[in-house]
Amino acid sequence: IETRSSEDIKSGSYRYSESPDFKVLVLAYSLIRRYAGGAERLAPVKLLDLTDQRKCSAFVRTLENPSFQKHAYNANFERVSLSRWAGLPTGKYLDPENWRCSAVRANVSGIFGGLDEAAKELRTPVSKDPKGKQLIRMFSIPMSSATQKRALASCGCSVFHAPAAHLDDFADFERYCATDVVTEALVASCLPDIPDDVQAQYEADQRINDRGIRHFSGLSKQAVYQVEAEKVRLMSELGQLTGLPNPNSVQQFRGWLDQEGYPMLSTDKEHREEALKDPLVPSHVAKALI
Repeated sequence: IETRSSEDIKSGSYRYSESPDFKVLVLAYSLIRRYAGGAERLAPVKLLDLTDQRKCSAFVRTLENPSFQKHAYNANFERVSLSRWAGLPTGKYLDPENWRCSAVRANVSGIFGGLDEAAKELRTPVSKDPKGKQLIRMFSIPMSSATQKRALASCGCSVFHAPAAHLDDFADFERYCATDVVTEALVASCLPDIPDDVQAQYEADQRINDRGIRHFSGLSKQAVYQVEAEKVRLMSELGQLTGLPNPNSVQQFRGWLDQEGYPMLSTDKEHREEALKDPLVPSHVAKALI
């Protein structure tokens, strides 16, 4: 799948897919038929028509059907994102039991990294399209503030580039998604199946992440507040000690150290710890370095 969200994907699949503007833009898939003896055949890749409610409903039933295994590279993203797309409420997700993560499959065989790295390691005939990163920046990530202002002024567009306004690029985006399906299938076909015990661990891991942990939100908010308050207090003390207008400035702080007769090449943690062990360090400099 190719998606969009104003939430950074680095925040994780759950937070990413819970953003109000989250949307699945492209959904490509292929049926893999497995025959007796382990032989597999990959059917032609299809793009799901996301405007056809009937076809989408049929696809959702396939996702929920336990007789179908679902395979994806870093499958947590597809499973969580498709749970939102399928209309499951926040906190409810497609059961991981019928999902096989090709990244885990690669890890078991000692191959790590993203899909492109796995494809290169296995020398598959089809690999990830490098143009995809450019297309992802275009359709999946909010426009920069300046670009947003121009777009809003000209046509009232949203914070994302509209596929209808970039038909050729969006067609490339769909082809990129379809190529990923083939690449994922080829990577998986080069590797042995995930051992049953590892698959059981994976499913347990997914359920733990789906469920999350109970916590007292008031305590979390207070902890963040306390950290910020302590930063202010410490900067105030350091300012009084050094007389610097901005003691958090590395340049100003190193200049103060020079004036105090204790110049340092760096004030990183390693150099500060070394200086604090120095019996010749002045006591007020040591207090500033703590």
